[in-house]
Amino acid sequence: MRRIKLAAAILTLGMIIAAPEWGAAAEARALFPAKKQGKYGFIDRTGNLVIPPRFENAGAFFSGRALVQLAGKWGYIDTAGKVVIDPRFDSANPFYDGLALVESGKRQYFINPDGKVVIDVGGQEAGFFGDGRAWINRSGKIGFIDRTGKIVIPPGFNSVVGGFYQGLAAVKQEGKWGFIDLQGAMVIPPQFEAAGCFAEGLAAFQLQGKYGFIDKNGGAVIKPQFDFADRFSEGLAPVKLGDKFGYVDRTGRIAISPQFLAAYPFSEGLAWVDLGDRMGAIDRSGKVVLRATPGLPGQFQGGLAHFQDTWSGYLDRSGKVIWQDSDSIE
Repeated sequence: MRRIKLAAAILTLGMIIAAPEWGAAAEARALFPAKKQGKYGFIDRTGNLVIPPRFENAGAFFSGRALVQLAGKWGYIDTAGKVVIDPRFDSANPFYDGLALVESGKRQYFINPDGKVVIDVGGQEAGFFGDGRAWINRSGKIGFIDRTGKIVIPPGFNSVVGGFYQGLAAVKQEGKWGFIDLQGAMVIPPQFEAAGCFAEGLAAFQLQGKYGFIDKNGGAVIKPQFDFADRFSEGLAPVKLGDKFGYVDRTGRIAISPQFLAAYPFSEGLAWVDLGDRMGAIDRSGKVVLRATPGLPGQFQGGLAHFQDTWSGYLDRSGKVIWQDSDSIE
């Protein structure tokens, strides 16, 4: 699926930052895009096809809208499968914070769930909305607009990680990373070699090559000691010590010993880890509860995880294949 390229790094200096779907606004999934005989429709959690396959491509539902492609253009459907925003965009993104970033004729816009253009970004680059703010790139400098399109934080930063999460945004200034609030005040001074978004009140940072976690006051609640750190989710965060990954809790205690080649945040009580020969899902005790294909699956959402490797489709939490795209069946 073609998406608008976001210039400010979603993957910045090793910090894995996803689109905002893992934030507080993430919604439980009830419908999932699935492919059958070259066309996309939508299945429910049990694998029943509830929206017939007729789209060239499709994305997940956010705010009651899902991206679909017809005749090479992108639009949106509702949960009944009705086209509610006509496919007319060259590229498009999901709705976050009530607005979606779309592109038409090399210009970017924000639209509301009715398809009305509410902000004309023009030829400049922009990011997703979060906490009522979206970043914009003006002549190589990052600033922020509000939901009316008004510039509320003047462009003056070199880069941004994702955008605003939990009221703060990680920005780069003069080679170092710090955090600003919604008014643009630098509440945690630039001092870090790398920084991630806040999640569950903590954000990863890097100093002198090591990673730790700070709170919203800028205090290092978990001292820099890891070779890599990702965001907190469900009370645990993936960290790397040496060449192995494990998990720490909010106090910095090792909750799951480093033993995996890679590890990813928890979602719905499970986290994907690299077991060497294949991916596996662990529970919060670190027990491997299912083994999957070598490819990295998506996070569990609504009880299902999407795979795309030697085959594509969906698994449930027990590892049962709920749906296999017909194009991937040999």
